[in-house]
Amino acid sequence: GRNAFWQTGTLTQSTRNLLFLCFMTLVILVLDALAWGYNGVAGRNSLNYIINFLFFLFSPLPAIAWLIYIDYIINPRRRTVKTIILFFIPFMISLIVMVHGIFGDFVFVITDDNFYRRGWGVVFLLAMNYAIIAYAFCFAFRHRDSVNKRVFRVAVVYSILPVAGSLI
Repeated sequence: GRNAFWQTGTLTQSTRNLLFLCFMTLVILVLDALAWGYNGVAGRNSLNYIINFLFFLFSPLPAIAWLIYIDYIINPRRRTVKTIILFFIPFMISLIVMVHGIFGDFVFVITDDNFYRRGWGVVFLLAMNYAIIAYAFCFAFRHRDSVNKRVFRVAVVYSILPVAGSLI
């Protein structure tokens, strides 16, 4: 039979938010691994392009998922459609940047011998992701008095980890 844990009615909103965060992180990790795996492999230029395109398109989603999670932990009753739409603006910006990048080498280019080469648009997308994480950190810090101290510490540590990991 089906495990009761996965039935939608048994998951709390907090758990669904955390699963969304984990899933988006997994998607980015898989796309990153595939991009490394196909980089320089002869005859796979189109596949390498698609994988890198999806990687950069979806790159803000783990940070957005983290922001949604932090927002819910701090104020579970605040969730509105307007808030969710605002949280997904960086994804829409990423979509616009990536569509613009199709017509040039703004974000990246795949060379004739199938090697990935960054454009300066990567810096823009990276800065946008850092801005999302910084906003989540500041949001948690601003509401630190209204949240359990343990929850606040977890929010701070997990906001710092992605930044530290990206610098290594």
